[in-house]
Amino acid sequence: MKDGVVYEMTPEEEALYAADSASRIEELKERLFATDYKTLKYVEGELSAEEFAASCTERAAWRAEINELESAE
Repeated sequence: MKDGVVYEMTPEEEALYAADSASRIEELKERLFATDYKTLKYVEGELSAEEFAASCTERAAWRAEINELESAE
């Protein structure tokens, strides 16, 4: 799908998309890993809900994107 339109990809496009997807998934997982400490601080009560809200929203978006990319493979 590109710009909301479904079309058939060439083998070259599929390979490029797969490589791009894999690298994007890895990048997103690294972002999650890098912000795990904020989640732990929140769970342990060292970070308020207000302080954690922005990070929580970002992390949810990253997980949703990972799920979308993985389901497209």
